[in-house]
Amino acid sequence: MFFKIELSYPQNLEKLAEHVSQPKLPLAFCQFLFILDCPDQPSPSVIDVCPQFQGEIKVYHSAIASFYTPSDCCGVGGMCCEQI
Repeated sequence: MFFKIELSYPQNLEKLAEHVSQPKLPLAFCQFLFILDCPDQPSPSVIDVCPQFQGEIKVYHSAIASFYTPSDCCGVGGMCCEQI
């Protein structure tokens, strides 16, 4: 895979939310983490109940994936490349 990182974005979740004008981003991200940990429970609406994230955030506008998938669509060689 090929990724092009966008270096102009903040790498802190709260600062990124402010930068992209999405104040609910920290809550949505923490709810996502909660759903991964507890898929059978309803997602909490308060950020204090959710798992806390203190890591770095990296922004990628797109990625290119190359993979082997033998099928009629990919031809005889089976290699396929897609931009996500």
